[in-house]
Amino acid sequence: MLWMRRYILLVCCLVLLPRLYADTPVAEFRAAWLTTLKNIDWPKTHTTQDTANSVQQQELISLLDQLQAGNMNAVCFQIRPASDALYYSPYEPWSPVLTGVRGMDPGYDPLAYCIDEAHARGMELLAWVNPFRYERTAGERISDIEACMGSEDSDPIRLEHPEWLLTYRTAQYQGAILDPGHPEARAYVLQVIMDIVNRYDIDGLVMDDYFYPYGGTTNEDQRTRELYQPDSLSVGDWRRACVSEVIRAIYDSIQAVKPQVKFGMSPFGIYSTTDSAATRLGLKLPKGVSGTDAWADLYCDPLEWVAGGYVDFLAPQLYWSTQSRRQNYETLCRWWCESVGALDSIRGDGKCTHVYISHATYRFGSEELGRQIDLNRKYAPHNAPGSIFYNTNQFLNFTGGRSPEKSCERLTQSHFPSPVPTPGF
Repeated sequence: MLWMRRYILLVCCLVLLPRLYADTPVAEFRAAWLTTLKNIDWPKTHTTQDTANSVQQQELISLLDQLQAGNMNAVCFQIRPASDALYYSPYEPWSPVLTGVRGMDPGYDPLAYCIDEAHARGMELLAWVNPFRYERTAGERISDIEACMGSEDSDPIRLEHPEWLLTYRTAQYQGAILDPGHPEARAYVLQVIMDIVNRYDIDGLVMDDYFYPYGGTTNEDQRTRELYQPDSLSVGDWRRACVSEVIRAIYDSIQAVKPQVKFGMSPFGIYSTTDSAATRLGLKLPKGVSGTDAWADLYCDPLEWVAGGYVDFLAPQLYWSTQSRRQNYETLCRWWCESVGALDSIRGDGKCTHVYISHATYRFGSEELGRQIDLNRKYAPHNAPGSIFYNTNQFLNFTGGRSPEKSCERLTQSHFPSPVPTPGF
């Protein structure tokens, strides 16, 4: 009765497959953060006079091939980690992650190369930039930093516009940032970003959570506040307004020249623990959440960007588990999604702001990540779910010591069984 057993097996497959894939969206943003800062994901080999840049290119191809095999449809490629460039820039020096020396030409254009290779695989390429970070020295030896600096030409801001920099030395942050409160520094950030948008065939632009540094800003910007802070605004409100001005200017500028380029922000996962921050927008904060927050510590206001209509998507960094008590993943995921949906309705212009949650693959295995993806799909506003996994190597091969499994393979089987397009706007 072999034919009967095969018949029963076929019937079971036909019954179970629709159930297995019933919750797979018809469109979903699926991406990984391809991190170049400190060579975390790429490149693993410096291009020098003795090493052909084809080695770096093959490393990049390998990552993209694996993302494509995992049915990812986008990659967020970090091209400006610290006021430096992984592309031909008329304004900023080459990043030292490419050659080991800041300002040294690698002999090819990594951004242009990655765009072509991503598009050849049917994947979108989002240029990931850090708007204000200039230099980070915590945990690094001074000799290593000096070796990467190259010539004086590789440090143009410090030489020509030192007034644009805020220098920090705290327990959590040592280094310098471009001052968000300085009008010329803000204009410079806009100029650099629009140069990328205008010259490259990117599908999107995304910025992450580095505004004012973690660890707090006290009097580092005192001189700037004396010059530019109006009496009508508190220090916190003024700092947040300065950051929002940059975000608004970038969005408006992109819309003017390439409205098809999506613009997104990836803020820290806790918006605020101050009730008034939410009530002024007609919202309530989630209960039981505590810790560092974007509003008071980093001086940015992600929901103001949604309320103003000048982001296409948010990717909150929810780097906690579904079992966490003070930073519970489901609580925060639901709150972000519902808050964005509510603000879109209040704004009433028909624009739908998508929510693509950023996940910590360096902390969790595929079982926990699977639960998080299910929650994204459950709560996503406008039926446009999405996930961005940090970082690429951890996503592709989970080696954190907690499990020998390969996260990408397991998640592909359970949650990404087939390719889908990214959601339309």
